Amino acid sequence: MDCPLRGTIHRLLNGHGHLRDMIADMKRATFTAAIRQADGWWFGWIEEVPGVNAQERTREDVLASLRVCLAEALEMNRRDAIEAAGEGFEEVVVAA
Repeated sequence: MDCPLRGTIHRLLNGHGHLRDMIADMKRATFTAAIRQADGWWFGWIEEVPGVNAQERTREDVLASLRVCLAEALEMNRRDAIEAAGEGFEEVVVAA
């Protein structure tokens, strides 16, 4: 079992330039993954974003799945925010 959205990443990357840009931006941002191994599986969670988790057979694969799930979750959250803001909104970059 891994991120339920993982199968769409190829389609999203090829169809939406904005997601590509977002992933490039994410390379400059950092998030914390809590990972552990149990019963032959690796489990991982992104601490800062609820719902971003993955399960894979290898450490490298769980980290890769977390990156994909994180990118997709951030893009979905972004779309939801834009929809909620309606017309005439302004996007402002905010740092923590």
